[in-house]
Amino acid sequence: MRLLALRVVLLAMAAGEALGGWTQLFRAQRMSRFTGRPYDAAYHGVVADFGLYNLAMALLLALAALDPVHDLVVLRVAIVLYAAHGGTHLLRWLGVYYGGETRIPTRPPRAELRDALPLLAALASMLLLYP
Repeated sequence: MRLLALRVVLLAMAAGEALGGWTQLFRAQRMSRFTGRPYDAAYHGVVADFGLYNLAMALLLALAALDPVHDLVVLRVAIVLYAAHGGTHLLRWLGVYYGGETRIPTRPPRAELRDALPLLAALASMLLLYP
């Protein structure tokens, strides 16, 4: 039962990554407005690169869902990435920025919390269901 639950979590994560990747590749301006970040055509390539990263993660997570016990490397990497990504959004929500980053005036702090929660929920699920 636990393995089935982990597979469902991994498939849900894969679907979320695929949606994010598709949006970043084909709807970058709309995504920018939704996330509260100003769109700048000069950074469109960077956004598209992240879209490709999300699509690659979606594929890896979907493949890991087939047999999570034998794909522990993918699961471990996903745990680290989701901890770093979700933790970064949580820190931004708390007003902590690093690496020379500063708050984006058009992005309210609650948007950082909104972005952190699904990542941290997925992280918690992976940790609780880890085989």
